[in-house]
Amino acid sequence: MNIRLVAIDLDDTLLDSGLQISPRCFAAIKAVREKGVLVTLATGRMFRSALPYARQLNMDIPLITYQGAW
Repeated sequence: MNIRLVAIDLDDTLLDSGLQISPRCFAAIKAVREKGVLVTLATGRMFRSALPYARQLNMDIPLITYQGAW
């Protein structure tokens, strides 16, 4: 099976208790991308709330926000 997309939740998954992305998570995402897998965020948050994290991760694909409604 070829994995083509990884969608990651923000709260209590990607973000730590200080609402930061750890260096370990950055490294894991980089490793996945190097294998040709697309990575995006999937969150219940508003788009505006998720966008700064997507920018930190240099994402250039659509985000899944508003519980999947956007």
